[in-house]
Amino acid sequence: MHRRLLAAFALALATAVPASSQTLRIVPSTQHPTIQSAVDAAGLGDIIQIKAGTYATAVAIDSKGKLTIQGKGKVVLDATGQAIGLNVTDCSNVRIENVEVRSATTIGVSLAMCSLVELKEVRSIGAGGNGFQSSDGFGLAFIQCVARDAGNHGFLLETSQSYVRRCDAIDSATRGIEVDGDNNAITECKVKGTGSEGIWVHDTGSDCDANLIAKNQVSNAGSNGIFLSDDGIGNTIASNVVKGAQGYGIESTCAGTSITDNKVIGSANSGYWIAGLRCVIRNNKATNVGADGFFLQGSTVFSMVYGNSVKGAVGVGFDVNGSPTTFAKNTAKNCVGGEIDVDPMAVVLDFENGFDVD
Repeated sequence: MHRRLLAAFALALATAVPASSQTLRIVPSTQHPTIQSAVDAAGLGDIIQIKAGTYATAVAIDSKGKLTIQGKGKVVLDATGQAIGLNVTDCSNVRIENVEVRSATTIGVSLAMCSLVELKEVRSIGAGGNGFQSSDGFGLAFIQCVARDAGNHGFLLETSQSYVRRCDAIDSATRGIEVDGDNNAITECKVKGTGSEGIWVHDTGSDCDANLIAKNQVSNAGSNGIFLSDDGIGNTIASNVVKGAQGYGIESTCAGTSITDNKVIGSANSGYWIAGLRCVIRNNKATNVGADGFFLQGSTVFSMVYGNSVKGAVGVGFDVNGSPTTFAKNTAKNCVGGEIDVDPMAVVLDFENGFDVD
């Protein structure tokens, strides 16, 4: 399902701007001395190309459709003293490429009430608040974007059916990537040095259903490396690497979550903290974590826990408080607290592992 979803987004965005535009607008030029003047004059299908340079300006794009903005060479918007560096409002089928926004006092790049907008190789450096922020978004794409030194979140995205791919969130004061929505994909991103969670998906204004968090690298998060919270169902956390989280490596409290093929290394607390009905927890690894390798909360019932491994946990390898239906082929080695601790109230129907129940 996630592959079909991403393919549909890619097709929609690829066909959003027609191959032959109405007008090619060059900035700066006699006709358009400023970026804002070119944006204000742009119509459907226009392409704005910005010459390399540093421009002491913020840019507002309002109610535009089928517009492409391209930085040619290194283009920097120095937004010092401006609340929002690049402000995109009520736009559809807009593509912005190769632009850097610096030193906005509140938000580096803002998308509000936008659909089918693609940002590629857009960078937000030193925003006073969030590097990238979206509200009421649909079908957004963030590709190879960078948020660095954000005063709050690197990416704060209220969106659905969107994706964040190969983006970097470096040294965010709070979270690296926070997403509130359904059917989103966060893939192949690098998140490093956050004050709080590395990646957080939750449901403040949505159900938090069917999100994909895959193939990301999260290091030195100030709290949990990856946190999937609240009441969503059908989410997937797969093939991520989490190192040095100051909380849990991966925490999920959602039902029907698939947690597979992840690696957690050196988290200060448990490697995995999991709650929720009918989860699949398969082929994950926890190494040298500061508490339990896997903590399965009491609500972890009717779930499959299969083929996971723990090495060098300070607590127990597996702390089973819930009642997973299947608990098999799991291993634990060199754990200070022992291999496994099963709560007396827990019921495990299929138990075939390399250790005994304490």
